[in-house]
Amino acid sequence: MSCLGDSITNGYPYAGTNNTYPAQLQALLESAYGPGSFEVINHGVNGYRTDQILADLRNLNWMSEDNPDFVLLMIRGNDLYQGQSIESTCAEVQQIVDLVTNHTNPDDSHPKIIVSAIIPNLIEGSLGSWYISLYNSYLVANLVGVDLWITDNWDDFYDSDTGQALASLMSDDVHPNADGYAVMAENWFEAISEYLTGPTVVWIDDDYNASIPGWNITHFDKIQDGIDAVAVNGTIYVFNGTYYENVDVSKVISLIGE
Repeated sequence: MSCLGDSITNGYPYAGTNNTYPAQLQALLESAYGPGSFEVINHGVNGYRTDQILADLRNLNWMSEDNPDFVLLMIRGNDLYQGQSIESTCAEVQQIVDLVTNHTNPDDSHPKIIVSAIIPNLIEGSLGSWYISLYNSYLVANLVGVDLWITDNWDDFYDSDTGQALASLMSDDVHPNADGYAVMAENWFEAISEYLTGPTVVWIDDDYNASIPGWNITHFDKIQDGIDAVAVNGTIYVFNGTYYENVDVSKVISLIGE
């Protein structure tokens, strides 16, 4: 799985730590599908524009080196901040999409490319979130050949009261904090999950909540939610608790109580 982008993909200011979204995505995938099921490769570079990502794809042979099942692409807007037009930036994004989808892996498959809307920011004036919104709208209306376009990262970061990013998810005007990167990892995981079977193991505890890693992916507070999520022949571990439910099981699973 190849992650393409700029400093947000790189994980600034947490680059090289477990707080970046690629690192947190790796942890979610391992929790759901087991260690070694996926390798998440972080190709984010601080300050990169779209044309620089395109150049590295061509010159460093990222696709041939990675042979990815999925490519995750989010380009924050260095192009826009440096005066490039929305139209020309979108044209370069299209070239990235074409290069990725034209690549053939050794098993004759082609990578699926998932493109995310850019997150809002805390910048005032002409380069603020309203301009990023224009770019996102133009991108979704004009890109072709994308397997999936997601707006969750924009939606979850947007503060409707201010028209900007939620300050609680940001480390500075344009970069998420660790909690923000966790939100992004969850959104990417959910997007990828559309193409994958469910997790093979899930855990249920009536004390679980949104603060638990893997919440609503591998960890649930309702037995039915775990049954709905787990793969066929998967295992559900239910910890002691009180569950007021009528449970419907329509697939082969192992349901194990504490």
